[in-house]
Amino acid sequence: MDENIDIVHFNSQVLPKAFGTKTTLATDLERVLLTSAFQKIQQQKTCDLDIARLQHIADCLHRQLGLSFFGFDVLLESKTNKYYVVDVNYFPGFSNVPEFHRIFVSIILEKLQRNSEGQKKL
Repeated sequence: MDENIDIVHFNSQVLPKAFGTKTTLATDLERVLLTSAFQKIQQQKTCDLDIARLQHIADCLHRQLGLSFFGFDVLLESKTNKYYVVDVNYFPGFSNVPEFHRIFVSIILEKLQRNSEGQKKL
């Protein structure tokens, strides 16, 4: 490993992700090990998120993977505004999803009704 390469600070438990810049192993090892989330950067990233694009990504993953409940992690490259899906979780936590219980029950009932209607046709 080259000690002069840039390091990406990444905390998988913080949404949206905040990344430090201009940090190398050679010059800032202590900051790398003791880094904390940057509140203002996170707030700005939240404002910069393209919700329609994220919904499109979610819809594509749903169609391709056939999953109803899943989460995914996206990296957003600030300079280019490119989105990169880096992880898909088929059993994620939903603690930060508003009204998750209502959404969950609604989807389950819809699937049960669809299955019931399909069996009646047989």
